[in-house]
Amino acid sequence: MLKNEKYKNESMRLEPRKKLVFFVKQGLDNFLTDIIRNLSLKYDTKKIIVRNYKEIDEGMRWADICWFEWCDDLIVYGSKQKLAKEKIILCRLHRYECFTKYPREVFWDNVDKLILVTDHLKKLLSLQIYDIEKKVNIITIKNGVDMDKYKLLERKTGFNVAYVGYINDRKNPILLLQIIKKLVEKDQRFKLYVAGSFQSLLIKIYWNYEIKKMNLENNVVFEGWQKDISNWLEDKNYILSSSIHESFGYGIAEAMARGIKPVIHDFIYSNEIWDDKYLFNTVDEAVSKISEEEYNSKEYRKFIEDNYSVNLQMDSIERLLEGINKKQEKNKNINRIASESNEKDFYNCIKKMNDFIPYFCKDYDNYNFQSAKIIFGKREVIYSGMELIEYALKNDENKQIIINNIWYHKEIKSFVLPDVIDKSKNKSFIIGFAKELLETKTEFKNGIAGYVFEKKLQEDINKNFLAYNWQRAIPASKFMPLRGNLLIYERYCFASKFINENSKVLEAPCGFGYGAAYIAKFSNNVEASDIVGDNINFAKSVYPISNINWCTNDVTKLNYSENEFDIYISFEVFEHLSLDSIDNYLKEAVRVIKKGGKFIISTPNKSMRVNVNNPFHIKEYTFIEFKNILEKYFKDIEYYSILNSMVISGVNPSSYSLIAVCTK
Repeated sequence: MLKNEKYKNESMRLEPRKKLVFFVKQGLDNFLTDIIRNLSLKYDTKKIIVRNYKEIDEGMRWADICWFEWCDDLIVYGSKQKLAKEKIILCRLHRYECFTKYPREVFWDNVDKLILVTDHLKKLLSLQIYDIEKKVNIITIKNGVDMDKYKLLERKTGFNVAYVGYINDRKNPILLLQIIKKLVEKDQRFKLYVAGSFQSLLIKIYWNYEIKKMNLENNVVFEGWQKDISNWLEDKNYILSSSIHESFGYGIAEAMARGIKPVIHDFIYSNEIWDDKYLFNTVDEAVSKISEEEYNSKEYRKFIEDNYSVNLQMDSIERLLEGINKKQEKNKNINRIASESNEKDFYNCIKKMNDFIPYFCKDYDNYNFQSAKIIFGKREVIYSGMELIEYALKNDENKQIIINNIWYHKEIKSFVLPDVIDKSKNKSFIIGFAKELLETKTEFKNGIAGYVFEKKLQEDINKNFLAYNWQRAIPASKFMPLRGNLLIYERYCFASKFINENSKVLEAPCGFGYGAAYIAKFSNNVEASDIVGDNINFAKSVYPISNINWCTNDVTKLNYSENEFDIYISFEVFEHLSLDSIDNYLKEAVRVIKKGGKFIISTPNKSMRVNVNNPFHIKEYTFIEFKNILEKYFKDIEYYSILNSMVISGVNPSSYSLIAVCTK
């Protein structure tokens, strides 16, 4: 019985039906047929064959839930529309998209679920977006076969070998011919029947040439695409697949549902999809599997029933959609907070701070919260009735973790968590510690309440309060207010645009390490240096990230080779250096970056700090002073300004900070 039978009673309800739209290109909708047929009994559905992007706009306005069938340019466009923030956005990734540019271009913040058809696609996708699990919530829903359409016909060994699908490089067609050649040498009755089409003229020419050279004209039967594949499979004994990679293989599954024995090339991750007993690596192994007496039609069908039936697929999709409806309730809380705050940039603020979190869901899952205690934390009143709660933990294993961006609305007593925390199995612990801070009485000063529970740290703060107040912006402490954190984020977000995964990056000084931890999302090789050993110890403990090397270093005498780095980031240190050490600082920058490499530096804009007197700044600079010094060492410089929490091109007299990108 198909899943749609289950929905009949539900479809009679008078509750408003949600609207679900499917976006897909012409000719790529064949995997949607069963899904739409079943869901149309519970949802108002539309399938839009997209010919221009305006059709996406119209469909998104109509729908509550938007399903993009492929991770292609359609989801790239849809994810970047304003409506995407208001709608539930789903994207399904089948296989080939992992090897295209499109996943990198999707605005994943607006995608609620990325649906994979098999688990290993996550590994392939992470090769070009290594932190994809942090960017979007990923779920695997396996493909499904309509078992009613493909009736079991018990059969036995024979001589008819079937191939179903396109013929292209990835399908490895020469292996098909080599196998059938070997079989024909054993018995002339073996034949290869092909239901499909060529996608390459060269492959077609080569295929025909090899058939002739191997004398297989009477043993390879090319029959083209079949409208009724179930009927075509009626007299076949084996389904043969020679691909070098698949995410599934409907042709294989449909044949197995009919009771046909599978013989499948052992491509990478194939044993994640198929049982090892159906796989082969060599021509001889394939011939052996086809020639042997072992044959069990019921077993082949049962494998599909247990793993890839359309009913299992629809159960998973139904649970997904039900969960998404719960997620909409969470969004209502965010909407209420945003509307009551009357702040247009609320969503943007949350997005930026979530993006700045360096941890993955697995980091929260693997942390031992049961033995943890709060070391320090803060509550910050952002708008009326709403607080930002952040804190640091240390457990009995002496491991530390920073918890950022927990929003709490007093009136509705509701927490809004970053997605990376919300999907962690340990989120209840994280909420529990936030409640602990809420229940701990303290004094608010300028909208911030600070907590310190570690005696040694409190003694150091008392002793060096001026330094903490001006210089030691420890994440999740009262010394790192939201506004300051946003300004820091903007600098690092700007710097990240010059970085790719192969860039070797130096940050010096790195302070408490949160900037380097963010940059490590974009580069596979980050050196983070600071002259203060305690800063490095803190960063190592809180951000144990494998692609960061933490070390002590002096920016005026760096312990690195010449031409070692593609990017050197050095924020807010210029003003701390004595005039006689600036020369060494900039000479070292020129020395350690490669030709064509970039030195990205920032410093406060003296022109906007007339009434600000930071006792730890030796000298602050106007733009002209800053420019005159840098141009002694670099000829190619671009200048930027930070204004209204944004980095803008050029120099603005009202900017908080000046940024220079110097190319060697």
